[in-house]
Amino acid sequence: MRNTRALSILTLAAALAAATACGHKETFEEHQQHELADNLKKAETGDTQAMYEAASAYENGWGTPQDFSKAMTWYLKAVDKGDHSAMFNIGTMYREGKGVPKDANQAVAWYTKSANAGESVAMYNLGMMYYKGDEIPANREQALIWLKKFLPGQNPDGTLAKEANKAIADMEGR
Repeated sequence: MRNTRALSILTLAAALAAATACGHKETFEEHQQHELADNLKKAETGDTQAMYEAASAYENGWGTPQDFSKAMTWYLKAVDKGDHSAMFNIGTMYREGKGVPKDANQAVAWYTKSANAGESVAMYNLGMMYYKGDEIPANREQALIWLKKFLPGQNPDGTLAKEANKAIADMEGR
């Protein structure tokens, strides 16, 4: 998954530090508002990354009041351009009931689209949802498939990799 949120926060922090050093007194909130305005302009011209960033701003209330409806609108526009991170975030909105009715089946459908497009955290979420069986019926075969797809390229000491390996070991009787 693109780590756009972390990158955006680091970019914001660097920009604010540079602005402060030059005597500019823009607040963090003002910077977020300008960032959203810039992303909306770019998104209107078809910039997929800007669509995703605008959606994230609306989902999280960055520079604007939180608005899940606008977030969903921009995520769907990004999905239409093939953005797998937007697919993942729509799945999470359904899983958590953020602006839409909580619906694990819709979450699975969106996570599956995202995972099939290469989104590793979607693979992890699917695997754990099928493993735990508390949101959807447990399906160990599907859990193993998705968790094993998730693991390559992951830091073996990372929290998600450790949880995935523990679940796989449990299902394989190790």
